[in-house]
Amino acid sequence: MINPARRPRLVDGAVIVLLAAGSVLQLHADQVGSVAVWIVAALTVVAPAARRRCPCTVALVVIGADIWLWFHGVHLIGDTAVGLAVYSAGRYAPRPRSYAILFASELWIAGVMVSGHVDNPTDVLGAAPLIAAFWAAGLIVQRVRRDAALLRTLTERLRQEQAANARRAVHEERGRIARELHDTVSHHLTAVAVHADAARLSLGDDPATAESGLRLISRSATAALEEMRLLLGVLHAAPEQPPPPSADDLTELLDAAGHAGLRVRTELGSGLAELPPAVQASVYRIVQEALTNVVKHAGPTRVHVRAVQTCDGEVRVAVENEPGTRSGPHVPGSGSGLAGMRSRVTIFGGGLAAGPRADGGFRVEAVIPIDEPGEGTR
Repeated sequence: MINPARRPRLVDGAVIVLLAAGSVLQLHADQVGSVAVWIVAALTVVAPAARRRCPCTVALVVIGADIWLWFHGVHLIGDTAVGLAVYSAGRYAPRPRSYAILFASELWIAGVMVSGHVDNPTDVLGAAPLIAAFWAAGLIVQRVRRDAALLRTLTERLRQEQAANARRAVHEERGRIARELHDTVSHHLTAVAVHADAARLSLGDDPATAESGLRLISRSATAALEEMRLLLGVLHAAPEQPPPPSADDLTELLDAAGHAGLRVRTELGSGLAELPPAVQASVYRIVQEALTNVVKHAGPTRVHVRAVQTCDGEVRVAVENEPGTRSGPHVPGSGSGLAGMRSRVTIFGGGLAAGPRADGGFRVEAVIPIDEPGEGTR
């Protein structure tokens, strides 16, 4: 198979061989014995070897040599070398120089016609459109090759951008899954830790309480495993993806918080279910993470959960608890809970405030702007 890098040189070599063979046969048939004519004829044959690197120089040399041969009564195989040189100028030369070569070639034809060295000038006149056709063919090929190269470049750039977008989408999806895993599993595992402590402390004095705690541990662990299975299934291209939580799921979440020992007072707006799904999911995750932190750090205490939509086109979510009564070993935190909540509200251009209250409790408040009540997704 021919190496693509060598193909142009092989083509030029074949052209030179054909031109040389035709010129030798014609000069021999015309019985031309002048050494100068043979040298100039050889120049018109050899010069096209550089037509790709120096198209304008080659065209001027070939045209000049051909004019000299015409004035000495020699017409080499229909002046094929001139056509090739003009084509090469149109194909490889910059546009202004290419026009100059076309003009020079047409001047060559006009000079031959008025020189008196041809019996019938009209025979030469037919070469003018032929030379222009050679030049135009070169120009068209140049444009087609340039457009093809540009198309290949754009295609490669598009392929790279698509690959980058795919990698970015995978990265974002993995980040979303990591946040979902943290929000859901942390909630359940915190409940497991709290109930395990309570069951251990009441095992000897109150077996019924210990048994109830163990049932809650089993329920929370099962729920955590199920949610982990669903979310990790996304990483393995599972056909079904767990639906995002909605405002309707808040009731079940608050009931679970009650089972964990929290005394929850709620204030939920009536229009939460009409919010965009992404906003509903963020409200749920913020409440879930805040309650998880209460159970983890404060233990059984009073909590006020408020989630309402204001007339200013905002959703305000507040979770605040009284000072905690938690005993037993401290449940360590990862430090990513507040960061995850802040990331969620930042996506919508909102804000998050979190900090201790004056009485020793803790308060988390998020503000999420929305476009229109009841609108779909952002």
